[in-house]
Amino acid sequence: MEDLSVIYKEIEKLKEENKRLRDAIGELKILNDVSMSLGTEISEDKVLDIIIKKCIIHLGVEQGVINLLDETDSEKQLKTIIRKSDSKAQNFSFHLGVQIAGKIIRDQRGLIINDISNDPRFKFEEKHIIGIRSLIAVPMLIRGKVLGIIVLYNKQKEESFRDNDLKILSIIGVQTAQILYSKRAYENEMKMRQEKLGAEVANKLKSEFLANMSHEIRTPLNSILGFSEILLEKTDIEHDSKGMIKTIIKSGRNLLTLINDILDLSKIEAGKIELNNDKVDVILAIKEVAGIFTNEIERKGNRLEIEYYGSSKISFLLDENRLRQVIINLVGNANKFTDNGKIKIRITQEYLKNSHKGNLLIEVIDSGIGIALDQQEKIFDSFTQESSETSRKFGGTGLGLTISKRLIEAMGGTIGVNSSPGSGSIFWVSFKEIDCWANDEFRIEETDNTINIEEIKFLPQTIIVADDDELNRKLIREFLINTDINIIEATNGQEVLELIDKITPDLILIDTAMPILDGLTTTKIIKNNSRFKNINVVALTAHAMKEEEEIIRGSGVDGYLTKPLPKATLFIELMKFLKYEKINYLYDASSGNNNGFDFSTIRNLQLDYNLKIELSTIFLEKVAELINIPVIRKIKELGNQISVFGYNNSLIPLFEFGKHIVFLADNFRVFDINRNLKEFLDFLYNINEVAKN
Repeated sequence: MEDLSVIYKEIEKLKEENKRLRDAIGELKILNDVSMSLGTEISEDKVLDIIIKKCIIHLGVEQGVINLLDETDSEKQLKTIIRKSDSKAQNFSFHLGVQIAGKIIRDQRGLIINDISNDPRFKFEEKHIIGIRSLIAVPMLIRGKVLGIIVLYNKQKEESFRDNDLKILSIIGVQTAQILYSKRAYENEMKMRQEKLGAEVANKLKSEFLANMSHEIRTPLNSILGFSEILLEKTDIEHDSKGMIKTIIKSGRNLLTLINDILDLSKIEAGKIELNNDKVDVILAIKEVAGIFTNEIERKGNRLEIEYYGSSKISFLLDENRLRQVIINLVGNANKFTDNGKIKIRITQEYLKNSHKGNLLIEVIDSGIGIALDQQEKIFDSFTQESSETSRKFGGTGLGLTISKRLIEAMGGTIGVNSSPGSGSIFWVSFKEIDCWANDEFRIEETDNTINIEEIKFLPQTIIVADDDELNRKLIREFLINTDINIIEATNGQEVLELIDKITPDLILIDTAMPILDGLTTTKIIKNNSRFKNINVVALTAHAMKEEEEIIRGSGVDGYLTKPLPKATLFIELMKFLKYEKINYLYDASSGNNNGFDFSTIRNLQLDYNLKIELSTIFLEKVAELINIPVIRKIKELGNQISVFGYNNSLIPLFEFGKHIVFLADNFRVFDINRNLKEFLDFLYNINEVAKN
């Protein structure tokens, strides 16, 4: 009997295992059927429709509901889709509460109710039961987040739901959540890609528009500024007429500045601004910028001071041209809004030892009209000025500070303002812990990219000027009228190719946008021809954006010029490719007013050790260089720098000497400049030797 009992127990165990196996197989069949039915369906509504229909069929229930949690709804409602056995649907919403839906979302697990009217866990009003007898509900759960609820229920059937039903439906709930999550992630990614693509297209269209706008404005500006410059050089023009011509040039340059500002801003907004970081002597750069404003500041009755604190022998890793652009804007604004007052540039430099890092603070302080508190943030917005009255009175585009802010931020700094109406303003630029070096670790190499065009004599040579605009060709001819350069004109690239087949020019100046055959295509043809490839080609274009420059240079041109084209810029480019001689114009010191400067006043200066070191460090090499290469513009800048140094250190003879050098430069008194600079150089050598000893 005991053996039979053991056998009976084993049979019962086998029956239970067999039942569990059948249940597992049934579960797999259901899950497999649901998965196979979905296939490659990507519509969320269709996915939910398929899932609820399969659940109704496999679990043998009368009705099914999928409740999707609508996270955008401030009342946290469930968007409910009801599926009956006939698969027809209708939509409605109900509030989450403490009842079934609320419990499932809070507990994040499913439940079974086989007698909804008498279940002790819930108390429903009859109108809320709507005839339901039993139900089973599970969350659609993924990563601890409920996306919705699947609910199956019966109204007529008396058959109860089992734990195995809950297990199957819970798995389907998880699978459904995974499908929805994946589809939504995919849709979001596609949406982001479309938005990104749309933004890229919009930026491209904007860039093309700005490039075309720049081209269309620069082309007539080239003629306006060029011919105005030629007229101004005429000696027989009346004084009043010269004033009018200067006004035309000034207005044209203001318009050009506006164009450049708009292009700069567009490139910054598109993330295309390029920084050329290098080691920058900030104090020296700012002093040179200040020299640019000397005459304008004096004209308005203002005085300029420069002071610095901390270590003066530091160079920071910054984009010098962009930093200069910002300082020029800040100092220009300070002078614009100040009359008969004071402008101070204060530089604070801190070298963090043993780290090659440093802090830099630049402040531009004025005693001008000031800025209201509610306007201090707005002035850094595009096309914004303090008020329309300010705009009418002082002019400007309202772009300068916007561009300055973006440039400083691109270099890793911050910019701001402290001000109050009637008390002036302090605009500050701050860089924290940026790369820097002590100046004795390296030597900044200076290059001279400017010339005095009156000293340049081109030898007899031939160039082709190709441009479909007659005024542009005429402008080049007028710029070169007093030279020995022979100019042959062409109106398109085809004419250029025909010309070089007959003659071999020393240079081709070619516009990039011409009919029949444009300049870029013509250049490629020339450079790919073994007979012509050694002819130098310089592009002349009104397309001035960086991307366009890269395309133009990529065509094989040897040089690149943009319109409007100043005469000096043309000469600088031509000097790279054409033969020329340099003529030194000597002036007799007794032939004009020398304003006699007594150099003994400088020799008798009582200078302490630090001033001797600073004076020789700043000016010794510059003066020696300008004696060898007397560039008028550089000499004027040197004179302004000497004056600023004298003013800041209360050394009146140096201040006067700097003014004297500027006067000589303005009058092209090369002989007198040379004599004065040599005396100053001897003085610098002497104080340098004394300081060393």
